[in-house]
Amino acid sequence: MQGDYAAAEEWYRKSLAIEEKQGNEHGAAITYGQLGILASLQSDFLESGRWMIKCVLAFVRARDAHSANRNTKNFMVFYNNAPPADQSKLKAMWEEAGLGEFPSQAA
Repeated sequence: MQGDYAAAEEWYRKSLAIEEKQGNEHGAAITYGQLGILASLQSDFLESGRWMIKCVLAFVRARDAHSANRNTKNFMVFYNNAPPADQSKLKAMWEEAGLGEFPSQAA
């Protein structure tokens, strides 16, 4: 299964490189989210959080509130599954990113 994750990450990163080169921030935001989900599936909650925050920020910049909200909810699912030590780091990462009030625990 680990090989599947590594292959998936390789393809997502190739896709991301193309999107970024073309200036397709909305497409890149989608890929950031996919990389965040992939990291969470491997229980790497801090890496997942970094990708999801980057994803939400990109959707906010693109004025896509629906996608920003959906990925905020994904972030909170990963947050809720993370161990307490990671949760405090994830909360600090959210606040440092300037995304406003930390989302509800019920998300």
